[in-house]
Amino acid sequence: MRTIHVLRPRSFRLIFITFSFPLAVLGLIAALSESSFSAVACVLFGISLLARLVLHFVHRLRDDRALVSDLWLLPVRDVLICWVWCRSFFTSHVTWRGKEFDVGSDGVMRPLS
Repeated sequence: MRTIHVLRPRSFRLIFITFSFPLAVLGLIAALSESSFSAVACVLFGISLLARLVLHFVHRLRDDRALVSDLWLLPVRDVLICWVWCRSFFTSHVTWRGKEFDVGSDGVMRPLS
């Protein structure tokens, strides 16, 4: 993620739009915390969940792996990739193959030690 952040800084900031499931969960939590129940938030959450599942199953149809073998990992993966994206704004350090590097503003990795 840090490399994309350096190579395409303007478009990198907008990648969060592709994190539909974590955004839908946040929207659902925000809607449920209001005093009135929002049916629109639930519908949008359902559409986001359905789209994510369809994307998973379409990808799995091309593979020889079972369709539902690691279905439980979808929310974990989506939340982790969102966390990595958020973290990339606050650090320029990268651990690669057990070694620490600093990524400069020019995108070049330099060893820290």
